[in-house]
Amino acid sequence: MSQLSKAESDRLVSIATNIASELGISICQLSSIIGLSAAELSNQTVETELSGHTLVRISYLIRIYKALHQLFTEPSQANAWLLRNNGHFNNRTALEVINEAPDTNLKTVAEYLEYQLT
Repeated sequence: MSQLSKAESDRLVSIATNIASELGISICQLSSIIGLSAAELSNQTVETELSGHTLVRISYLIRIYKALHQLFTEPSQANAWLLRNNGHFNNRTALEVINEAPDTNLKTVAEYLEYQLT
């Protein structure tokens, strides 16, 4: 994988922060989910190179956002989905599931939503 420039890394952090805001994910929750400090997220700038781990987590967040906006024609429905109880997740919200184990559950939620598109 080629190294991202500082501008590219900052842009990805900005995208992740904007998506999180739309989906009702707080900066503190996003920090835990993608593995960056709340300060970096608040400033939308990173001091060090983004790890592969963080890049993968951001990519899952983008996939979740994209799938939600393909599934729901109304943006408010798409943006509220992560915060609604879901029978597939034992009547917990997808955000609760993600917060339990971001390493595995971001992928689980992204794949669940993408499956719904087929």
